[in-house]
Amino acid sequence: VKDREITVINNYEVELERHNAFLHSKIAESESFHGSSGISYLISIFH
Repeated sequence: VKDREITVINNYEVELERHNAFLHSKIAESESFHGSSGISYLISIFH
């Protein structure tokens, strides 16, 4: 059971990292379009 729990946690962390990388690429993309206002635009989408 312990091994399984560790696997689940590891998978979750990997997904989290992927999601963060995705968000950072979107923010960078958005900044190049909108300047710094791109960040507030993106935050409004995700909240």
